Parts: sequence; structure tokens; C-alpha cells
Amino acid sequence: MVDKQRRRLVRALGVLGLCLVVVAAEPVFRALSGGDADVAPLFSGAAVADAALASSGDDAATAIDRALAGSAFGDGARRTASEAPPWFSEEVLSLEGVRDLRANEDWSVVGFSVSGDSDDALDQIRNQCEERGWTLVESGAVGSFTAVKEGGRVPWLLFSCIAVGEETCVVLQVPAA
Repeated sequence: MVDKQRRRLVRALGVLGLCLVVVAAEPVFRALSGGDADVAPLFSGAAVADAALASSGDDAATAIDRALAGSAFGDGARRTASEAPPWFSEEVLSLEGVRDLRANEDWSVVGFSVSGDSDDALDQIRNQCEERGWTLVESGAVGSFTAVKEGGRVPWLLFSCIAVGEETCVVLQVPAA
């Protein structure tokens, strides 16, 4: 039993080490490539958007939709609140009034936009979660929370809010059902 745990720990540390090497390699890559200050960081949403725009003649929204087609959202990621399964609005959040709603097939990853700053959106989501019986815990990252609840179909969820211009983008993750 101890050997099995030790092997798991060594593998986990190996994966963590590999991640750290990749992250540490970005500045080296930038320095070797000339360090263009106008280029987005290698591991950012802006870098993905820049790459999508550079590889197509489309406008920004179409290029980003194409880039997302291969992601966790897959084809047909755009949704309406009425498409949400009943358990989502009962146990997680009401999606009334949200814009740019996207979700994968099993609604385990959901993203949307709301008007206003991230503090307001965060307060609204926290209130809805608490009304549905969730216990929220700050994750340590600004605007991100983990929530747990006893009973029901969804035992935990993760969400984050980030301001983008005059709107706030919200991403939720729940266990796949």
C-alpha cells in the first residue's frame, strides 16, 4: 500500500514538475524569439484569439467560435436558457438574463456573460448558490469559488467571474452527470 502511494506521489510530482518546466519555458521562448511586447502571453486566452484571427480571414467572433469548436464546448456550444436541463436551474443557477450562453452537451461546463462588474456578478451568483443550499469557499484566486452541498444531483461546483470591458464572463464547472 505504501509503495502504491509513493508511486502516485512520484507521478504527481513528475506531472507538476513538467507543468512548471512548460511555464518556465515561456520567458525563454519569448527571449529567443525577440520578446515582442505586443504579443499576448503564450498560455493565455488572448494568445488563442490572436492565433485564431491570424489563421483566418474571419472577424473576431467567428474566429473564436472556430477555435472553441475543438474545445470542451464542441460544436453547437451556443445555448439558450430554455435548453438548460431542469436540474441546472433547480440546483445550480438560474440562467435568466445571461448572454452568450455556452455549454457542453452534459452541461458540466457552462459559460456566459452578464452586464456589470465582476463584484456584482459574483455577489449575484453567491446569493443564488446560498439560496440553493451551497456552502461556498474562496479558491484563492480572485473571483473564483468552490461550492459544496449535501444531497441532490450536483455535489460540488467551481465558478469564476472575470471582468471583460463592461461585462463579466462567468464560467461554471460541475461534475458530469
